[in-house]
Amino acid sequence: MRLRIITLNDDFTDATSDAGALMRNGRPFAVLTQESKRGPLDRQAPSSYGVAQVLGAPATAGVAVAYDLTRATQVSATRHRVLCRPHGAQMLARGITWIQVLTDAGPLILASAHRPPERYRHLWPEFDRRLAEWVAERDHPIILGMDANTRARGPLARRLGMRQAGRGVDAVFVTDPLRVGHARRLRRRTSDHHPVAVTVTTP
Repeated sequence: MRLRIITLNDDFTDATSDAGALMRNGRPFAVLTQESKRGPLDRQAPSSYGVAQVLGAPATAGVAVAYDLTRATQVSATRHRVLCRPHGAQMLARGITWIQVLTDAGPLILASAHRPPERYRHLWPEFDRRLAEWVAERDHPIILGMDANTRARGPLARRLGMRQAGRGVDAVFVTDPLRVGHARRLRRRTSDHHPVAVTVTTP
């Protein structure tokens, strides 16, 4: 099965979201967002999409998962975890939000995370270690959308034991037995990031 996945840093700095248009145009299997607008992502999503977002947790309110209800059924609660605290840096704590869904190809974990910016790269080891621990704990294949805040994504993918495809700092990471195809940068609308679309193939 081929799944079109979009990862999107939606940009906190303005009130207009790109997420809804991305869901309506092209019907991706999932849109995995970072810096989701300060409000429920389901206000932007068509009714044919489910949304997993934890608005009450500052570390993870901005990372969310939207998935096509016609091709996936959520079979777990929406979960979230803090991966890195600011330790004095002028940023929010960073975390991950995820759900388990059931598809025709079997169970999958859909997740979104946002790594600290490069100016706070001294926090990357903590974030990367805790994210690697999270990956190791999962029992099913993972599809993770992430703003990795580096164009050199290969070392991070190896640290996590994942494959990745992306453009710039934005990428989709997967675990075995999933495979990633070519990443395509989509038209930038209101965000300061281009959405990135990646085809993920299941066995």
